[in-house]
Amino acid sequence: CAINLDGTGSSGAPVNMTSLNFVLERIREAEAFIKNVYIPDVIAIATLYKDWLYGGGLAASNVLSYGTHTVVPGDKSTDLIPAGAIINGNWDEIHPVDVRNPDEIQEFVDHSWYQYANGAKGLHPWDGETEAKFELGPNFKGTKTNIKELDESAKYSWIKSPRWKGHAMEVG
Repeated sequence: CAINLDGTGSSGAPVNMTSLNFVLERIREAEAFIKNVYIPDVIAIATLYKDWLYGGGLAASNVLSYGTHTVVPGDKSTDLIPAGAIINGNWDEIHPVDVRNPDEIQEFVDHSWYQYANGAKGLHPWDGETEAKFELGPNFKGTKTNIKELDESAKYSWIKSPRWKGHAMEVG
């Protein structure tokens, strides 16, 4: 619903407690629907399609998540997708991740079009640098403005490579 801030036009109703309460009630109805209908339906239906949820085309068996789809706001223990690390495809064991620990989480730029002042050493995301260095590898095909094939043995992406405790991880 639109709220008329000027009290003019076809609706002519200015912002007041009545209109704000109306909007609040619509928000609460939507929230209740999502919590009581949508999420339970998705969970119930998903059990019928387990084979379709094999991982969405994961390129790796090491996966890192910071958790998402929190059911109770502010309570990360209610995340539908929990935070943690999965190593070697063992989905039965989710390792806890300390996002603040630079010994656990690092980003590398070996294959991305960035450079770090200290060379190829990994950096924690909070300490990371974003210094662009776009150079195509010697075996790319095409031109710099019309790339047909990248040289994957060299730098080939604008994405940094995340690691958790030294393991290459897929994220996102």
